[in-house]
Amino acid sequence: MAEAQKTNLTKTERSIFEDAVSKARSDLSLVAYQEGLDHVRTGRWHEARTALEESLRLDSNAAHSPQAQCNLARWRFEGTSRISARRSRS
Repeated sequence: MAEAQKTNLTKTERSIFEDAVSKARSDLSLVAYQEGLDHVRTGRWHEARTALEESLRLDSNAAHSPQAQCNLARWRFEGTSRISARRSRS
């Protein structure tokens, strides 16, 4: 949105531009979230984490953000559990 401030736009043009940027970020955030869920379902935790983090980076206030955070916490917990299980077997 800094791009809009650097140009000579009217208030209306700037508002339209900023709304379009916000919508695009929201849309991309949702796509990344859905990709993250697909990776969670298939057990591809590294890819899931990357996609969910990208989703939150793009729009941390989206409706799906709390669920993305929950899935990230789950990934961290399950990753820690797997590491602990491996150590106890050794």
